[in-house]
Amino acid sequence: QLSIVRFNNLRNLRPQGDSLFMDEGAGAAQDTASSVQQGYLEKSTVNVVRSMVDLISAQRFFEANSKAATLEDQALGLAVQSVGSVR
Repeated sequence: QLSIVRFNNLRNLRPQGDSLFMDEGAGAAQDTASSVQQGYLEKSTVNVVRSMVDLISAQRFFEANSKAATLEDQALGLAVQSVGSVR
């Protein structure tokens, strides 16, 4: 038998392993608005296209910052060399 419930306070849930939790609080109320249907697949809550766009943007941002850090390092290296060679 499968029961669908809503917990009043999620902080009272303690992990028991294998994705199981135990409620150490006042208990849970029956959730009559939800249902479980046999043979159906759960719909993804992630927009794959948006996630890929965000990932590509983050990668390009990282590459740009990495290049800026490399250029700054080279500029500082040249500055140190020129200060050391002025006599």
